[in-house]
Amino acid sequence: FAEGATTKPFDTWILLQNPNLTTAHVTLSFLKEDGTTVVRAFTVAPQTRLNVFANQIVPNAAIATQVTSDLPIVAERSMYFNGGGHGSSGVTAAGTQWYLAEGFTGGAFDTWLLLMNPNQTSAQAVVTFFKEDGTTVARNFTLIARSRLNIYANQIVPGVAFATRITSTLPIVAERSMYFGAATQRGGHNSEAAASPARVWTLAEGATTAPFNTFVLISNPNSVAANTAVTFLKEDGSTVLRNYVIAPTSRFTIWVNQIVPNAALSTVIVSD
Repeated sequence: FAEGATTKPFDTWILLQNPNLTTAHVTLSFLKEDGTTVVRAFTVAPQTRLNVFANQIVPNAAIATQVTSDLPIVAERSMYFNGGGHGSSGVTAAGTQWYLAEGFTGGAFDTWLLLMNPNQTSAQAVVTFFKEDGTTVARNFTLIARSRLNIYANQIVPGVAFATRITSTLPIVAERSMYFGAATQRGGHNSEAAASPARVWTLAEGATTAPFNTFVLISNPNSVAANTAVTFLKEDGSTVLRNYVIAPTSRFTIWVNQIVPNAALSTVIVSD
């Protein structure tokens, strides 16, 4: 997990599920921004869930977390703040490329990119922001060994919608967190990055009934346009199809409420 914070107003929990019939021995390594690491060992009883409150172990810090186990387990991270919250599954391997289609720095939105370097040596990362008009902005970062790095996108690409590609000289982990709304009642969401682009994406969730707004975000990191077919699947089995041409090195936004109003839906995106 690249994301995690125990500074006010954040509470961070690591949730561990052991579906096995025997006890799992789990080690959590919390990687801080200065390259120091805090390590704790836990036992997770058979077919149980264990809650680890990170604030009690690494207070007042921004952290990434590495979870290792002697048995196959499932891990998630949940964070809560000012009445809001978000959660994410962990990724099972670091990588040298990561992609994120969502990102917005306009209005009351704050977007953060979180990068974790689990290696014993520094990594050099290039972060490229793809804007809706096809222009790009790139920045270089050094990730010190065994550390977590915060990148505040609002300072680099203010007032725009964007997608992101991260490339690194060593395998790292990347996430994106977004926060929005009034200072005393912030909302937020988070996602781990995708390890590679693909020609087919499926999304099970979506709602355009009040009070929900659903957006589908598409990133085309290629140097040529992508022709896409976006199909919305409704609960009654009917479908709505739209075709879009996604410009090179760009991010594209679909406001689903304008296409399939007052419905619960899933989405399938197919690209050439």
